[in-house]
Amino acid sequence: MRHALLALYQAADHAVAGFADATGLRCPDGCGACCANSTPMVSSLEAAAIADELVRRGRAEAVLAEARVAGDRRCALYDGDDRHGRCTVYALRPVMCRLYGFAAVQRDGQPDLSVCRVHAMAIPEAVGAAVALVDGGGAVPEFADWAAQSVALAPAAAGTAPAPARRMNDALIEVLEGAR
Repeated sequence: MRHALLALYQAADHAVAGFADATGLRCPDGCGACCANSTPMVSSLEAAAIADELVRRGRAEAVLAEARVAGDRRCALYDGDDRHGRCTVYALRPVMCRLYGFAAVQRDGQPDLSVCRVHAMAIPEAVGAAVALVDGGGAVPEFADWAAQSVALAPAAAGTAPAPARRMNDALIEVLEGAR
């Protein structure tokens, strides 16, 4: 399963890179506004892979404590403030994190770019190019498509659908408490 998850991450990174190249969108170095102010949705498989890595590094208890305190306000895996920081598990960051600021949601049957506020302020010309591309029918990664692929990788109980995505901190609490 982990191989399939890593392959999904590579494909998402490729889709984002193509969209970024076509539009000029880029995240500023060290920016973490999305991480410092919200928590992503993750599949059970993503949470388990991250938890395994945290246990391997000896960081599980510290992240568990941070997840309990942070709630939905910030991602427990983010180290820093909203302008300077980093993801402590960047290589394993969930598919939703990989797409943030570079993907769309469906509104009235049409893709609508989900614009990052940092992008909008720092590089408005790139945001304009991205919106124009999406509005003109250009290819854009869509959150729902990638989320469905991530959730589908998670092993389901016999005869049941895969578990739905959950907020990162809630998923980490569940998985890390179960690993004790």
